Amino acid sequence: MTVLLEGDLAYISLFNLLQFIKLEQKDCLFKVEVKEVAQEAYVYFEMGRIMYARLNRLTGPDAMYRLIGWWSSGHFQMTELTRDELPLTNIEVSLDAVLMESARYMDEFADLREVLPTLTSGVRISSNALQMVQDGRLPDFTKLLPRSFTVARFFEICPYNQWDSLKFLKEMITHKAFQVGSGEDLRSTVILTPIDSLESIVMEFVGIEDSHIMIEEVLQELGFDRFQKFGFNQLLSVSDKLMERIAPQMKNEDEVQEAMYRLRARITSLL
Repeated sequence: MTVLLEGDLAYISLFNLLQFIKLEQKDCLFKVEVKEVAQEAYVYFEMGRIMYARLNRLTGPDAMYRLIGWWSSGHFQMTELTRDELPLTNIEVSLDAVLMESARYMDEFADLREVLPTLTSGVRISSNALQMVQDGRLPDFTKLLPRSFTVARFFEICPYNQWDSLKFLKEMITHKAFQVGSGEDLRSTVILTPIDSLESIVMEFVGIEDSHIMIEEVLQELGFDRFQKFGFNQLLSVSDKLMERIAPQMKNEDEVQEAMYRLRARITSLL
C-alpha cells in the first residue's frame, strides 16, 4: 500500500480534504486517528467516489456526519488500495450530498458545539440524573457511562444514530442532567462514606453499573461492610482489589496508573 497523503486535521479543512480525494479519483482508504481518545475513523473511496465509512458504532453516511461535525483534529492518512481491498459499499449517495447533510447537522446543533467544542470536552452526570440512571428512568446505555466522561466516550457508548445521539446529549445538557466542565469541577461529588468516595472514582473509569458491582464484590470478598469504620490498611485493601478488576478494562497503562493514583490519593485524604 502506498501512502498518498498524511497530516493533521487541525491544519486543513476536512471539507476541502474530502473534495481533494474525490478529485484524485483513486481507490483509497482515508483513515483518521485521534490518539487522545483512542478512536479511529475509516472512509473508503472507489475512483474518488465515497463508498464506505465506519466510526464508533456508526456506518455509512451517519459515520460521515459524526466525522465531519466533530473531528476537528487528528492524524489522517490517505492510502492507495487495489480494487480487491475495498469493502462492500455502505454509502450510496454522492460526497456532495454527504457534505450538504453534514452542514445541516452542524447548523442544527451549533449551540451544542459551542458548549462542547471538541471530542475531549468534559461532561458530568448530575446527582439527580445519577439517581435516574440507577432507577432505570434513563436509557440503559447511560449505565455504561462513567460519572465524568468526554464527548468521545459518549459517542463510543451511545447506541443511537448521529442525529438522535446529538438530540439526546443536547436535551440532557439543557435540563442540566449532564453538566459541562472539566478537571476538578467534574470530580466534585457529595460523599456519604469512604466506600462511596472510592466508588465515585471507579465510576469515572468503568461506568455506574459496573462500579457498583465491583464495589459489592470486593466488600464481600474482604468481609467488609460499606458503613463500617475503615482504617488505612482496610481501605488500601479495597483499593488494591478494585484495581484488579478495573485494570483489564483500561485502554492503556497510563489510565491504569491514573486510577491507582487517584484511589490512593483519595484514601489519604479521607484519613
